[in-house]
Amino acid sequence: LGKSNELAEYLSSKEAAAEDIMKAFEGYMKKHKEVMGVFIGAEDKRMTVYPGVQLPEDYDPTMRSWYRNTLTNNELTWSEPYIDVTTGFPVITVSLPIYAEDKLAGVLAADCKLEVLT
Repeated sequence: LGKSNELAEYLSSKEAAAEDIMKAFEGYMKKHKEVMGVFIGAEDKRMTVYPGVQLPEDYDPTMRSWYRNTLTNNELTWSEPYIDVTTGFPVITVSLPIYAEDKLAGVLAADCKLEVLT
């Protein structure tokens, strides 16, 4: 998913094809049962999550630790394990910066069940 030009185009576009991205996320999750959710946080503060969840109106992905740590590392980044507030499961987040024409467009991330990875 991280190398997809479609993701960069999606993040850099104001007329985003969210439906196409959601289909790609759905397909990815069907192949990777350890993944609980896939999401993109955009530099313009848009957030796309699969499966869909209701986020607060003022949710700013650019202020989240997964987003900031990925930018600091500027590469594939693994979080420390934590307890997911929605499910109560121990998880980790893996994330990757996405660039469009050498400019940061956002961060692609996935939450993975820790029990499956250990």
